[in-house]
Amino acid sequence: MKWEPNIDKFISNADINTLLKATEAYYLTDLKYGRKTWIIRHALIELMVGSGLRIAEARDLKVKDILLSKSEPCLIVRKGKGGRKRTVYISKRLAKLLLGYLKEKELIGQSVSSEASLFANTKDKPFRRRSLQRSIKEALKVAGLGSSLSAHCLRHSYASEVAKKGNLMMCRSQLGHASIVTSQVYLHVTGEEISHTVDGLFS
Repeated sequence: MKWEPNIDKFISNADINTLLKATEAYYLTDLKYGRKTWIIRHALIELMVGSGLRIAEARDLKVKDILLSKSEPCLIVRKGKGGRKRTVYISKRLAKLLLGYLKEKELIGQSVSSEASLFANTKDKPFRRRSLQRSIKEALKVAGLGSSLSAHCLRHSYASEVAKKGNLMMCRSQLGHASIVTSQVYLHVTGEEISHTVDGLFS
C-alpha cells in the first residue's frame, strides 16, 4: 500500500503564522529574563517550519552544519533517512534568525564551537529526540493549535508548500526523499485551484 500523508495533519499558513508569533512572544519574555527554554524552542520551531527537517535531523545538527552565506544560506544534513547526506537551502530570514540564535546560545553559556550541537540541553549535551518532540508539542499547545499535531506535521506543511510553489524535484531534494513518488503525494490541490487553472487554459 502506498503511503500518503494525512491531509488533516497539515498546518495551514495562517496557523503557521500563529505558531511563529506565539513562540516569538515566549522567546522575547525568556530573552528579557535570561531564561533558556524559549530561546531554544523559538529557534527550533523556526528551523522546523523553514526547512522541513525530520526531528532526528534537527537533533543531529552541529554548529558547523549551519552555513550562513549571504547568497545561498543552507544546512548540511550529514545523515538523513537511509544515511543520505544532503544540503537543505533556507531563506535569508531564517539564516538571520539562526545567526542571532548562535549569539544568544553563547550568551546563555552554551558552546558555539564547530562540533557543538545546535540544540543542546542545560548540560550542553544534545537533546534526545523525545525532548525536542515535547518542545514542539508545547509550542503547538501555547499557540492554541491542539494536542493532536506533531513535529512531523511541520515537515508535511513545508513539503506541501515547496511542492506547490516550486516543483517535485525541488521537494525531493529539500526533503531528502529516496523517490520522487514520495514527493508526489504532497502535490494535493483543491477544487478551487483546479477551476482557476482550467478557466485559464488556451485563453
